[in-house]
Amino acid sequence: MRRESKKRSQDDFKDHGRGAPAEPGLIASAVVFGVFANLLMPTGPLFMLQVYDRVLAARAEETLLALFLLVMLLFTIYGVLEYSRGGLRRAPGRSCRHRSVMRS
Repeated sequence: MRRESKKRSQDDFKDHGRGAPAEPGLIASAVVFGVFANLLMPTGPLFMLQVYDRVLAARAEETLLALFLLVMLLFTIYGVLEYSRGGLRRAPGRSCRHRSVMRS
């Protein structure tokens, strides 16, 4: 009987050590969100380059306004993508915690 309890505790440790099983749909979604978020990373530097090249040289306030609105839109999209990707990355942890609470 003692041997069975020892075996059981080792099996429990192995189950908890691996974490949540990876779901291919969550991983693929997180990768897609990550790719698009990383494509939006150079938005700030490109905005500054355009301001110095186009706006300051020509004193074009309309161009500055258009660039500013475009950059704000892109930053908003970037924020939404990062928030969504964070939720996708937290989902396996929540399910693992839920399963460990249900076992207790």
